[in-house]
Amino acid sequence: MPRARDEPVRLTKIYTRGGDRGETSLGDGSRVSKLDGRIEAYGTVDELNAALGVVLAGQLPDELRPVLSRVQNELFDLGADLAVPVGAEGRLRVEQATIDRLEEDCDRLNAGLGELRSFVLPGGTVAAAGLHVARTICRRAEREALRAGREHEVGGARPGLPQPALRPPLHPLAGRERAFRVRRAALEARRDTRLTGGRNPAEVLAVALRLGVTSFGGPVAHIGYFRHEYVERRGWIAEREFSELVAVTSLLPGPSSSQLGMAIGARRAGVPGALAAWVGFTLPTAVAMTALALAVGSVDVSGAGWVHGLELVAVPVVALAVLAMGRALAPDVARASLAVVAAAIAILWHGFGGQAAAILLGAVVGTAAFRGRAPVPGLTRAFVGRRFVAAGCLVAFAALLFGLRPLADATGGHVLALVDAMYRSGALVFGGGHVVLPLLHDAVVSPGWVGEQEFLAGYGLAQAMPGPLFGFSAYLGAIEEPTPNGIAGAAIAVFAIYLPSFLLLGGTLPLWSSIRAHAGVQAALAGIGAAVVGVLAAALWDPVLTTSAGNVGDVAFALSLLLLLRVLPVWAVVPIAAAAGAIVF
Repeated sequence: MPRARDEPVRLTKIYTRGGDRGETSLGDGSRVSKLDGRIEAYGTVDELNAALGVVLAGQLPDELRPVLSRVQNELFDLGADLAVPVGAEGRLRVEQATIDRLEEDCDRLNAGLGELRSFVLPGGTVAAAGLHVARTICRRAEREALRAGREHEVGGARPGLPQPALRPPLHPLAGRERAFRVRRAALEARRDTRLTGGRNPAEVLAVALRLGVTSFGGPVAHIGYFRHEYVERRGWIAEREFSELVAVTSLLPGPSSSQLGMAIGARRAGVPGALAAWVGFTLPTAVAMTALALAVGSVDVSGAGWVHGLELVAVPVVALAVLAMGRALAPDVARASLAVVAAAIAILWHGFGGQAAAILLGAVVGTAAFRGRAPVPGLTRAFVGRRFVAAGCLVAFAALLFGLRPLADATGGHVLALVDAMYRSGALVFGGGHVVLPLLHDAVVSPGWVGEQEFLAGYGLAQAMPGPLFGFSAYLGAIEEPTPNGIAGAAIAVFAIYLPSFLLLGGTLPLWSSIRAHAGVQAALAGIGAAVVGVLAAALWDPVLTTSAGNVGDVAFALSLLLLLRVLPVWAVVPIAAAAGAIVF
């Protein structure tokens, strides 16, 4: 049985004698000379890794050790990429998100240093001297990787890449240069293909399902869960781009956290990835709410102790997200001050208006003050798409918003009336989460489809559910009196309330992707990132702390969960919080 691609090699012998004749094997098994440029390149990368190992064996600041450990793992991935000829594998291990994450670490660590006024002689501490050695090895590895790329022409075709015909070169060096340019262009095209739909949506579905059953606490807490899973744990998206998507989805109508997950899924695996992210995050809540509507009806569990324990999980999750994003997106005095001002605006002007004003202020300040320090974008076409498709999505959004109700009135069918009620609720809510409740109340209680007590009982059940509050629509669709109800009604309601989100994302993300590379937009994004930190900090205060932690006991409970999150993953802390809440509260 062939070895899986990512399966580690088990060494049974320290020596093999396979290279005694001056040859060695590349990653695909082909034999080349040990003097081959590719061998020199990944051998130097290995040397760099060993130098970092020496540094890590000594005394280091606590904040630097995890960064260097992660770089060591990524250097193994880089060596594996260099050891495989072009065309032998379908994808690279080192991605743009890897580079973005490394640049963010550099910016964060450099922010606390004074201005450099002269060259630095290698030395100082043992760790500093070791890092200088690693720096010089890194420069050599870069030169040798470039030389190896120029020595070896494009090999076999990689999936999805055009292979342009090469005309005979006028000069041998010109041929090598042309081959290198072709290979570089092919790799860049392949990178864009990978980032805009080349990944398996099944992996997105698996991660989103786990988030769907563990993400308690509402939209703000969901951002913390998403950041932990997608940015920190898996590295699917860099911190800067994550903050961009938080800002974009916060300004759109609809369920902001669900739309954030859908956007990350689209970035990972295209449209199928967006669908997978939506299904995974929404399905657990929708299924649970439908089952409760059919089985227990008006049982109210909102005051149960285990529910309160789950609510308090949101406090440390959001707090850790605010701290981590603050270090990455507001590393200096200017951006930290902007974050504080944004937090004050969001607290004083409660609701969507304050959040939007804070984000827009961040964009204005960033454009005026942060143009020089705005980072060069690592990815400018994460959401590729034809313009007429994006425009069609926006036209369809408006047409359904204004056309469903007259069509339902004209036909007199309840299915169209239910679709219109849910679509309108999903399309007109700004801020997501609890803001949708009055819209849903008017949509189903006012016409007499659902009773007042049934509506309030369902809301109490929704409070105990993980995932998006928009899953409440499944309960309403299942329990309403006119047919279709039950499972069919729940499915129609969930689909209709999320349809505006898909149309809005399909229309706005390609537009955003096309403008975000401009220097002015990047400067604005530097300010938006700081403002997003402030908005999240304000949300940590209200509604997370004000609604969940009402006394000293709640605060102590949340602090104990914070300590647990330092040693256990989120998915393990959630059931512990529920069990402890049932006992304590």
